[in-house]
Amino acid sequence: SLLYEDLETVGRILEKVEKKTKRYTVKLGYMLPNHLNKMVSLISSYNPFGIVAINSIPGMFVNEEGKSYIAKKYGGVAGKLIQPFALYTVSKLREKLDEEGRKDIKIIGCGGISNAKDGLKFLRNGADYLQVGTAFMIREANRKFFSRFVINLLSLLEEN
Repeated sequence: SLLYEDLETVGRILEKVEKKTKRYTVKLGYMLPNHLNKMVSLISSYNPFGIVAINSIPGMFVNEEGKSYIAKKYGGVAGKLIQPFALYTVSKLREKLDEEGRKDIKIIGCGGISNAKDGLKFLRNGADYLQVGTAFMIREANRKFFSRFVINLLSLLEEN
């Protein structure tokens, strides 16, 4: 089972982390609404700087013969494909953190952000900060990716 499915273990880990450092983030994968609400209530009882949402989603890509494209058979689906799930999670996180009175816990939105318009969607739906992974890896040769991303995002924010 996935670690985040066990709330008791997550609580024990957060206790230990808080004994070692005062500034940390918790990274969440996609969760069904009921479990997400329980997780946010648990995290809210601690003092993280923020919550990073979301990581990749478990998945599998196969060819016509049914063979996996990757050696391990199963892997994480990332990039544009997970954006609707990531936006949903960020929006629900913001709602739940506000309900818990924890507006101080920042949300770092990620999952399918490949350009400034995507980033704006996350900021408009509850993210305080953005994290870009897959899009950067795909464009690794383009050293200007982040500077263009930031310039374009600032332009969009001024327009809206």
